Amino acid sequence: MSPLRILVLYDGKAGHLSQSLGLAQLINRFSENRQVFVEKAQFSPRLKLLNRPLRSCSTSTHKPLLSLLPLAYRRKRPFPSRPDLLISFGGDVLALNIALSEYWGIPNIVIGNRYHIPKERISAHLTLQGEEGNPRAIASTIVLNRIQVEHCRREAEKAFAGVNRRLWTLLIGGTGSGYQYTTSDWHQLAQAAEAIAKRYGIRWLISNSRRSGIEVGKILLSHLSPKHCQQFVDVNDDQGPNIKALLGRGERIFCTEDSLSMVSEAVSMNKPVISLRPEQAQATPTHGAALAHLQQMGLLQSWDIARFNDYRVSPWQAVKSYDAHLLAIYQQLQETGVIPASQGTPVPHTALA
Repeated sequence: MSPLRILVLYDGKAGHLSQSLGLAQLINRFSENRQVFVEKAQFSPRLKLLNRPLRSCSTSTHKPLLSLLPLAYRRKRPFPSRPDLLISFGGDVLALNIALSEYWGIPNIVIGNRYHIPKERISAHLTLQGEEGNPRAIASTIVLNRIQVEHCRREAEKAFAGVNRRLWTLLIGGTGSGYQYTTSDWHQLAQAAEAIAKRYGIRWLISNSRRSGIEVGKILLSHLSPKHCQQFVDVNDDQGPNIKALLGRGERIFCTEDSLSMVSEAVSMNKPVISLRPEQAQATPTHGAALAHLQQMGLLQSWDIARFNDYRVSPWQAVKSYDAHLLAIYQQLQETGVIPASQGTPVPHTALA
């Protein structure tokens, strides 16, 4: 069977790229009888005001018009060659996805909002909850990401070779997505982390994010004694371990609830994951639904930062594993015809719950 060449169109947003590459990696993982090559290409409209008219033009079947549509986008590299499958996430590259799919005569996958593009122009439409009445719609129920478990484990082995202590991971986000953190929240979180470290005899692996800011790290380290903090990683500093090493090494992973990407990366490690929310938390409906599903599946526990000091370890058993969710998405892709069903459906390496 000839190789499958996937082209990921992205708009420069890290979260969009992570989910698109996560889907491409999923296809690669389960397509054991076929080689998969993935290429990514960044595009941005020359004017954001052009997005709506570009989407309208993209639904045309007039190839001369479609061939001109890419001229409305900036790109950093030479224009990619024709692939076998297109994947994109985000309104800034949606029109390009639709136009190139028609022009090249290849299937396409759209993640997220389709902005009133006719469903017939999308081979498979991936959203968290699906779309009733659309046979090409796929309900992922989880947020995909580009994290690879084995790679994280190898990074952890390199970064923490010779460290025999019990380590837990704490990933810190910041204000956004309906979550508002105050200085009081960060002080409470830091004090709880110190108390929990004493209670269970663990050391923390901590990483901030670009949302956190410098002051948050200072607050955390002001309450944590050195013997309870194995490593603090500043994402603005290239020195030290990366977040993959922290994900791979921590026995348990704690992360603030504001970033679905961060929560998804933690959950994909197939470890106990605890999300932390501030007092002022008003998640969007989509954000809240995604977290609720993870909790229902036993993949996530949620704690208020104000009560985090009372945290106790509890048994962890997923109702449906993250890998089982990935397999379900792949099977739905087969049903749409985007991925030939004749390739078979291999079972993931971890047990399917």
